[in-house]
Amino acid sequence: MKLWHDGPVRSLQWLRGWGSNWEYPKTYAKPDGWTTAGPWGVIMADTNHPNGANPPVPWRVAGPYTGNRAPNTRVQVRDMQLWWLMSNGQWVRGSYAASPGGYMYHSSWAGEQTTSENAFRDESSNGGGKSARYVNMNAPSSSSYQFDEWHWHFFGPRATVPSGYVGFATAYFARKILHDPNGPDDRADARLLADTAGDWWITADAQWDNFKTNGPMGFNRFKYLTNDWQMVSFHSLTEAQIRANPPPIVGR
Repeated sequence: MKLWHDGPVRSLQWLRGWGSNWEYPKTYAKPDGWTTAGPWGVIMADTNHPNGANPPVPWRVAGPYTGNRAPNTRVQVRDMQLWWLMSNGQWVRGSYAASPGGYMYHSSWAGEQTTSENAFRDESSNGGGKSARYVNMNAPSSSSYQFDEWHWHFFGPRATVPSGYVGFATAYFARKILHDPNGPDDRADARLLADTAGDWWITADAQWDNFKTNGPMGFNRFKYLTNDWQMVSFHSLTEAQIRANPPPIVGR
């Protein structure tokens, strides 16, 4: 929660101020009267930012940022979860999904969503969760358009916010895998970054209404995925607090 993003992602081409793309990770307090929260994650390919920044953005990993050029690579996600830290020091799990739901969204966050069968695959027999293919790459889909500007945004179920909480955390696990195990291993050519945080919701069944019914719990940093499982996490505590009393994350 103190580090800058590993590299630039596609959404920067449209939304300079989205999330923490130009800021360090941060958290936001729950709006008064709102009752619910839910975790989310985002996976995007890296990209050269066309507009630059002044001063230059301190990406943690040097380029070149070549995006996703790996048609035989998928990204696998499992164990999406939200935790509450209570005033007695105990963590309470608020939300969990072994296989999180989600869609392929345009990187501008506008326009069509898709759940194309070419994108998603069940991975319950391969370590759990589900996987997506063609994240931000030019590839065919069943709906006849291209995926080059489509990223994967997924989420867990919403949870009632408990009274007396003093902190929160979200997490999931992700890695790069092969679409066809007998095909070429092109995972090094899939430069994919992952992020997580959560949203506050006014009620459990509220529908999205241009941020009138929901708002961010905060934003974390994007970090590069590898071929090995790694935890992608977000929290509202200090470094000393989280190290002294980490949540009992499912799937570690």
